[in-house]
Amino acid sequence: MSCSEQPCPALKVCEVDTQAKTLVEKASASSKLAAGLNGWSDLALNPLSGDVFASSSKNYVRTENDMESQNLGSIQLWKLTNEMLSDGAVQASDSLKRQKVEAAELAPTQFIQVKGGVHSLAWLDGDNLIAGCGDHAIKIVDIEKSFVIKQSILTDNKVPTCIDTAQDNLILSGSEDGVVRLWDTRAGEASKSNKHLAAQFSSHSRFITQVCFNQQVENVFLSGAMDGGLKLWDIRNDEVPLANLKHKSKENKEDFKIFAVEWNGASQILSGGSDSHISAHTM
Repeated sequence: MSCSEQPCPALKVCEVDTQAKTLVEKASASSKLAAGLNGWSDLALNPLSGDVFASSSKNYVRTENDMESQNLGSIQLWKLTNEMLSDGAVQASDSLKRQKVEAAELAPTQFIQVKGGVHSLAWLDGDNLIAGCGDHAIKIVDIEKSFVIKQSILTDNKVPTCIDTAQDNLILSGSEDGVVRLWDTRAGEASKSNKHLAAQFSSHSRFITQVCFNQQVENVFLSGAMDGGLKLWDIRNDEVPLANLKHKSKENKEDFKIFAVEWNGASQILSGGSDSHISAHTM
């Protein structure tokens, strides 16, 4: 799955064709919906149901003269069908080359209104979403019970640009000030964010693009940023990172940016950046 914002808003579900080494588009959202939402800021696959995912939008049109656009919420829920995931999206010719046919149109099953628009999104569990919102709050949205906001954590005027969760109560967020923050939802509802704030990790100099817990060693996480830095952390030590990892790039160090990080198992780290290459790191 992939998504993008303006100027080329799109949401697509693709299959990897290992023989041709290409991506085959299986389903996509309509251009009308993409334009109405101004694109998508994040995607999150439900951890308990592989055919359900959520998407988020920072902005959405809501005017008195456009009643249809008023129904476009900044979180959307989607469900993939067997038809979308079947081999019907590609056909084999006599020459054994795979030919693309028209992709299915993907439509949300539910729109959820969240104040401020949503910049980052993750599942806390199979029933609850975590939304990093433009009104400087992290919100827990109950998907099973009428889409109510169960909890709202203020972030001292910091927009969560990326987010991840672990242990059903810990939330990592990155922000534009280059600081990663760890929040604990067990502190309960509070008017001040410092009741929820468990730790701050300050080592990046620019916008945090992604944070990622190791799901097998949950006290360890990664952070990547627009300063080109890729760092390995332990939540028990917020003073210095465990390691500063180097993404292999031919770009000028000052221009290079990390866009995505991910764990491949417990010990391998993947990173992608502005050079359009993926680097693998082994702990």
